[in-house]
Amino acid sequence: MDDTDSIPSRSDLLDQFERLFGSRTPDFERQAEKLQQLRRRVSEQRGEQFAEEWYEVYGSPIELGRLAHARWTELGPNTKRHVVDELQLADPVGEEMNYLPASG
Repeated sequence: MDDTDSIPSRSDLLDQFERLFGSRTPDFERQAEKLQQLRRRVSEQRGEQFAEEWYEVYGSPIELGRLAHARWTELGPNTKRHVVDELQLADPVGEEMNYLPASG
């Protein structure tokens, strides 16, 4: 999607899911479980406060994606744009991640 004024389509949303979760139809429950496992490891390695912040950063795209997927047809154009923009800014969660990205 190149035109910043266009309304994002469901396909645009699914493209972000594929980039973030490796699937256009992610299992959000499984993603949340995986994130909880990683959070426990981060807590052991870096402490609870760091883990809470880490979890908030990486958990937000999962929750946003889950809600947007369930209610995409009900969302207005500005909300769709905001959702896709937020997901584009998110980093994929991977096994190797045990850091909190610098905030912009």
